[in-house]
Amino acid sequence: KNLSKVDVQRAKASVPHDRDSILALIEQAPGFQNFNRCVVNYLQTWMLDSSETYLRGALQDGGGSQDHITLLKFCQNVNKLLRNVGQLDRAADIIEQALRASERSGGVETADQASLLRQLGILRRKQKHLDAAEVAFAESQRISEQIGVLGTSDGALLLLNRGIVSIEKGDLQNARSMLSQAKSLANEAGVHDTNVGALIFRYSGRLARLLGDYSLAAEEIARAEQIYKKTDSLETPLAASVYFEFGELKRTQRDFEGALSSYQQGLDIQERLGVVDGMDGKAFVSAIEEVKLQLVEL
Repeated sequence: KNLSKVDVQRAKASVPHDRDSILALIEQAPGFQNFNRCVVNYLQTWMLDSSETYLRGALQDGGGSQDHITLLKFCQNVNKLLRNVGQLDRAADIIEQALRASERSGGVETADQASLLRQLGILRRKQKHLDAAEVAFAESQRISEQIGVLGTSDGALLLLNRGIVSIEKGDLQNARSMLSQAKSLANEAGVHDTNVGALIFRYSGRLARLLGDYSLAAEEIARAEQIYKKTDSLETPLAASVYFEFGELKRTQRDFEGALSSYQQGLDIQERLGVVDGMDGKAFVSAIEEVKLQLVEL
């Protein structure tokens, strides 16, 4: 999130004249926006590579000086970073390595194992391996129910992801059931007004659109946007995706100008975060190109 705040025009120098000269050169070429993007990409690549190298070493030696909970948290954070920039194979390899490390330490049926399986399922879903995703989610749910941790925010996210798989398979009725259960669990866990709830509302909006209820779709997506604003999380990849949902809804309603504006709003966030080359960023670019063609044809 903080990388979105990179802005060379706010940089300082010990000699003001040097700062002005440097900024003038950047403005001529490559331009402030392109320069900021290059800096973000460099920092992001460095952070990812350094974090992944450290994590792989820690997983291989069983965690070393890191306690198990800290290591798992670090693993999940690196996984999310890799996922956001579209490095799904690297992310999946990290999670599979973490699962093996957890099994070696005796954590076969634990909340940690259930969480890792959910993360693996998300990666398989993004890789379009929907059957493999469902297997991972089902095992995560089995463990969660057995140890009594399904009624948590993680449980809500798990059922949400099972619902997303159903959406992508075209089984909208099962998706409706899963998302309804996810909402109930989010309410019970007290996370319906957090980013967990926002994610559920976003996909509830997509489901409503696919079922033809455009009014409900707009309400659900707007609710997701409101939560991200409330939690100061608009400058995140997940919040950017809300504008993709707005774009898809407006496009379905043939409001192509509105769709283009929404897609661009989300793409702008992706660019500031340096994740435009990931799967979500590419979806924005593709949608914008398609809508521009539709506007020309009108």
